[in-house]
Amino acid sequence: LGLILGEVAIGLWLGSLARLLASAMAQAGQIIGTMMGLSSPLQGDLMLGAQGTPLGRLFGFVATALILSTGLYALPLAALLHSYTILPAGTLPAATAAEAMAAMVAQSFALALRLAAPFILAGVLFNLGLGLVARVAPQVQIFVVAAPAQILAGFGLLMLLLPAILTLWRGAMEGGFNALPGAP
Repeated sequence: LGLILGEVAIGLWLGSLARLLASAMAQAGQIIGTMMGLSSPLQGDLMLGAQGTPLGRLFGFVATALILSTGLYALPLAALLHSYTILPAGTLPAATAAEAMAAMVAQSFALALRLAAPFILAGVLFNLGLGLVARVAPQVQIFVVAAPAQILAGFGLLMLLLPAILTLWRGAMEGGFNALPGAP
């Protein structure tokens, strides 16, 4: 019973590592949606947090579809299969597991920030410009007037950058999945 529970724990650990890396796309969508002005306190999301954006959910679905359609799902499965050579039955790498989980969280968040970096920069510059305009003409409700422009510009930037975002994400996923413990 102890050996079975240990193997289940190792399988859950490897699956969690792969899932953390795959969630970078949904995190990037969440950041992009927030920078575009699409977040709302009335939209809850159990997976991504209290203020889920439709773009975050869409990017999560896109990530799943890309993993399944490109065959990337085989890499974590191969790592699970080969994990028996580096982690024989009866061994539980508790310290290594905790370090690997922390490293994967950091890698996933860094990937999400890299994917969303153009939107973060554009959002900061746009809001800085709006702040300057609001100081020049304080009687104008500039943030209400500029919200549609922010959303429209965000979607325009998304249309331009989506192929590059997907390519970057796929390459990072391939490298990350190949770095999983036990990957061939």
